[in-house]
Amino acid sequence: MKKVTLIVVAVLSLVALNARSDCSSYATFGGVGGPLGGEWYQYYKPASSWSTSGNVSQTNLWCSTFEGWQFGFAWLNTPATATQSFLVCSDAMINTDNWTVQANLQVSSPDSSWYDHLEINVDVQHPNNTHSYYNSLIWWNGLQGSDNGCQARSSGAFTANAGDTINVTVSSVNPSGNATMYVSTPVIFNSSH
Repeated sequence: MKKVTLIVVAVLSLVALNARSDCSSYATFGGVGGPLGGEWYQYYKPASSWSTSGNVSQTNLWCSTFEGWQFGFAWLNTPATATQSFLVCSDAMINTDNWTVQANLQVSSPDSSWYDHLEINVDVQHPNNTHSYYNSLIWWNGLQGSDNGCQARSSGAFTANAGDTINVTVSSVNPSGNATMYVSTPVIFNSSH
């Protein structure tokens, strides 16, 4: 009996260690103060590791020089996308109810068209395979005018717990192909307040 218990404890310890090592490659402690105030964690994966579909090319924004993508022509029913997943680790989070996404948008629509549209959506997948969807956390359309991408945009808060997977999708439609759409690689923050 002691041998079986010892094996179970060893296996559970390895599983916990593996979950943490998965997180440590992209979750960093931001300390106290900084852009959010209080304590915070930052979850980030480089643009080259994101899955893309449609007319998407990796590039840097001209003002912020952050890496990201240019989104080109895309029909309304087949948006161009960039997608990435982040496992939430218990030792790399502070407040389950205070997750946000941040990105820089360098965008313009010569036609001032509502159809030129860009948004960042989050799907939080729970261990029991249910989902919580947070759509249009950050969004833009051509009616809003241009943005030079120098100032980051931050979302409202969403909820995620340890063991959840945060799936982030940048989605764009540009039916005329005339719009300029650059997006920096989104960063996820978890902060104390």
